[in-house]
Amino acid sequence: MTPAADPDAIRLTVPARPDFVQVVRVAVRVVAGRAGCSDDARSRLQAAVGAAFFEVVDRSQADARVTTTL
Repeated sequence: MTPAADPDAIRLTVPARPDFVQVVRVAVRVVAGRAGCSDDARSRLQAAVGAAFFEVVDRSQADARVTTTL
């Protein structure tokens, strides 16, 4: 099953602007917690997602959007 077809997936779309990184990071932390990840794993996931988000933002046009599937 593809992520787009997964009924249990959460898709979050935000503008590709630095001030939206926290929205994505919080969503990742909550989903990871509900999936049973340890606090350390949740923190590492947040850091990785934040770094990836900024890479996308740095390479995006002004009106771009970022979609995260969790």
